[in-house]
Amino acid sequence: MDTTFDKQPAEPVATFVDGPTSTTAVEKDNGVWLLPGGTGLVCLLAGAWNIRSAVKRPREALVAAPA
Repeated sequence: MDTTFDKQPAEPVATFVDGPTSTTAVEKDNGVWLLPGGTGLVCLLAGAWNIRSAVKRPREALVAAPA
């Protein structure tokens, strides 16, 4: 089973398998992806915010150098 337990479970645990001949089972728990998925979403939003700020920033007028 592709998961880690704090201690060995005393009762059966619900899992997902691909089929009857599958050799791997994954624990049926959507909370496993909550922290990594939330972190990725925050990183994408922060990157989008930075890009938006850079694009919307007003450009300074070019000043000609004295001759």
